Amino acid sequence: MYSLSATQRPEILDKHCTKRQTNAPTVFCSLSCQKHVIMEKNHHPPVANLMRQQQVVIAPTRYSLTHTRAIRQSLRGGARVATMPGMTNEMFSRGGMSADFSLIKQKISDLGSYFRRRRIVKVTSEQGTDVSFEVNWREWKLDDNGICNRPKMLTNLPAGKAFIMPREGTMNGTVVIDGSWESNLVDDPITFVIENGMVMDVKGGTIAATIRQEFGEAAKRLRTKDRENVWTMAEFGFGMNPQARLSGNVLEDEKRLGTCYFSVGDNTALGGTSSVGIHIPGVLKNASVWLDDTLFISKGEFALWNDQ
Repeated sequence: MYSLSATQRPEILDKHCTKRQTNAPTVFCSLSCQKHVIMEKNHHPPVANLMRQQQVVIAPTRYSLTHTRAIRQSLRGGARVATMPGMTNEMFSRGGMSADFSLIKQKISDLGSYFRRRRIVKVTSEQGTDVSFEVNWREWKLDDNGICNRPKMLTNLPAGKAFIMPREGTMNGTVVIDGSWESNLVDDPITFVIENGMVMDVKGGTIAATIRQEFGEAAKRLRTKDRENVWTMAEFGFGMNPQARLSGNVLEDEKRLGTCYFSVGDNTALGGTSSVGIHIPGVLKNASVWLDDTLFISKGEFALWNDQ
């Protein structure tokens, strides 16, 4: 694969755009042709079939394809996939994309020994976050490092995070999102009240009402017995990319060194049982994170290694 300079990359992406076909959503999309992507649970558009036939899939789309069936099928077929939801020309040439991904890979790999046998995660913040949950320490994902050079590998770009699925039913407490939610910086913090791994209430003015509406609409597409699963606390992670910025694009926000994030909704990509077709992350910018008695992040500053 050719190595492109920062100034070359946006122009390369702008040369190609797969047009919308009848009844098929746009999946591959240039930066200037951002169409709404919908991958329905039981829908197999022609573009998904094309993806399964490729060795390399690059997806600079408006909305994330990471948790879609099309991506899972492409990976099973041996493709290596880089997803870039919400990517812009500016993001492509600066910030998190300018990081040394070989160094990030090493730093993330070094976390493995610290995760070993630690099973309780606790997150607090001065904004009001106070939540704890269990994890299976063997399930930490340490491959979101920007290196995608073998079949069946998947990465987001810009990359740089460690993440895991909270053990289902174990999360209790309060999470206050004060960094960004989905693709917007947060002006008024959003508070999630969580019991037994499920969001029981969302507070935070207009944006909270929007969240309740969005997840409510997603629930209506499910069978009655599955509808409450849209409120599953699906993912937790923290950023490891020192060049990433908090800009209102969660693709980069959740990678910034010192931030952590929670995602609500579908957790099947991480081995969970909540198959609900919606997965939205929110970033905390000044939280503290413990694994058992080890402090990993202290008020938004990565604290595990003295040289960070």
